[in-house]
Amino acid sequence: MKKKPSAKITHLLDTSALIAYLAEEGGAAKVKEVRHISALPFIVLSELYYVTWRQQDQALADRTIEEVLTWRLPVVYPDQRLSLSAGYVKARYHLGIADSFIAATALAYGATLLTKDPDFRVLGQDLKLLFLE
Repeated sequence: MKKKPSAKITHLLDTSALIAYLAEEGGAAKVKEVRHISALPFIVLSELYYVTWRQQDQALADRTIEEVLTWRLPVVYPDQRLSLSAGYVKARYHLGIADSFIAATALAYGATLLTKDPDFRVLGQDLKLLFLE
């Protein structure tokens, strides 16, 4: 992880939370409520980009990323410690590597992860989760 931003990060947004917000789906209001105290794990930008491109097109994917970056949310990039933590999460909970980085980031910050992704349920009480509906 790079140096923690000076503002307290209490929430992390995963890709499904960003999509819910951008598409005004269920849970969008909660994302809006906590956006100012949230951060993005780096891999969320990659997932958002490829999902948008795959479902729509590259031009919309480019515009979507540009919009998200205007929010000026801290983006958490992995250092060696976070990378190893993601490896631990992947080995222990059998998540995909992207979800493992997202979960490891939430654990490192002690942050609540906003998500619609049921795959995170395997972490049980180890991870603070807020499921969007």
